[in-house]
Amino acid sequence: MGGKSTFLRQNAVIAILAQAGCFVPAQQAEIGIIDAVYTRIGASDDLSKDRSTFMVEMEETANIIKKSTSKSLVIMDEVGRGTSTEDGLSLATAICDYMYHKVGCRTLFATHYHELGHHIKSNYSKAICYKTDAIQDSYGNLSFIHKLVLGVAEHSFGLHVAELAGLPKDLLNDARKYKDKLKESLKIKIND
Repeated sequence: MGGKSTFLRQNAVIAILAQAGCFVPAQQAEIGIIDAVYTRIGASDDLSKDRSTFMVEMEETANIIKKSTSKSLVIMDEVGRGTSTEDGLSLATAICDYMYHKVGCRTLFATHYHELGHHIKSNYSKAICYKTDAIQDSYGNLSFIHKLVLGVAEHSFGLHVAELAGLPKDLLNDARKYKDKLKESLKIKIND
């Protein structure tokens, strides 16, 4: 909805076009040699082989980590979302650390884990964080403007997207109450 997955995909395509000597849609581009493009975008289960969506995601991630080099371009979208928040955030952080410190390749990593964005911004001197921009009017209406801006996102728009998808208003009101309780619970845990 915000355009981050499209941004990731278009950069992979641009890198491949540049490697072939083709036109790229930019006034100027310095991409350098890339030995491979690896992507971890979307997943589905493989019930015939008894593999959950999360297992497929982890197998794809393991393959990328084993095969990528410092000359690779790696595109990862929402790694760690198929398990608990604690496990997912821990895995996503460790994967980013590994790719940055051990593999050293160019990596585009999209996430809704705001904590991960702050970790990257604070700990990776060569990393640049961008977020997709959105405009919310005084009535609470949300417009995704498909623009990247510098910074780390401080919140997601999941409840807004759920509303756009047509979930009942009373359900969404309950979700907002649960979200407020979770936020308060996290504040208490962090301050303790």
